[in-house]
Amino acid sequence: MLSPVPAGVIAVNQALVDFALYTPVYRHASNLGAPLALAIAQDHKVEAFIVDPVSVDELPEVARLSGFPELPRFSFVHALNIRACGRRLAQELGKPLETLNAVVAHMGAGISIAAIRNGRIVDSTNRMENSPFSPERAGGLPIMPLIELCYSGKYSEAELKKKLYGNGGVFAYLGTKDMRQVEAMIAKGDAKAGLVWEAMLYQIRKAIGAMGAVLDFEPDGIILTGGMAQSNKVVGALTAGCAALAPVHVYPGSHESEALASGAARVMAGSEKAMTWPVTLLKNGTA
Repeated sequence: MLSPVPAGVIAVNQALVDFALYTPVYRHASNLGAPLALAIAQDHKVEAFIVDPVSVDELPEVARLSGFPELPRFSFVHALNIRACGRRLAQELGKPLETLNAVVAHMGAGISIAAIRNGRIVDSTNRMENSPFSPERAGGLPIMPLIELCYSGKYSEAELKKKLYGNGGVFAYLGTKDMRQVEAMIAKGDAKAGLVWEAMLYQIRKAIGAMGAVLDFEPDGIILTGGMAQSNKVVGALTAGCAALAPVHVYPGSHESEALASGAARVMAGSEKAMTWPVTLLKNGTA
């Protein structure tokens, strides 16, 4: 949970560890990754790296304006898996990543729908801002009722954040975050479970269409990935709803561990240079 950075590999040093532990943008278990990696690396006298953290920010200026100057849009996205899936699709299509245009739907506990243009994540649903609701997150919400709820006195700040991010989405409606259980409920004739499932996929399709618009409705492909992409029911419904936009490619599960290893391997092979923390993001998206 770092400040905005370019895509790529960052060498882990003590300054990065201190930032992750004491001054991260958000508190999250992933902040322990760099400290653990550095401790292991020091024991073995080798280097440690992180790759494509969620704060990878490649948005063009036009995508940053929100309509309210005090709250500019920013990128906070499942960048590691999204970029790994982009690399995989580019390889399958026989083209460099730098020429790939694709919509990637990362569907896990949280959902990120991203537009990749020429290999860069130029827009996304940002996990919460305009995102579809997910198994445990509320996603984008009607803003005026949300403001009223914030000032209603019904919840503390911490309580409301937990309800939106952790106890929202499917869990708020059905009391479970396990989509396998939801599909089992549907199979038994549970109409409410069917409606919630359909509504989530409805929002995912809308977001895919919106990111297709970012790519002038000419993506090379649509990628379905994350834990929910393991469901034939989910994949079938989204493929039927989105195939008219572009060919659908399914890379089920998350590929973070492989992507981390591949990033480190590229640095060790000399095909990519690791950045050194602190990393400052320039307006052109470079360090």
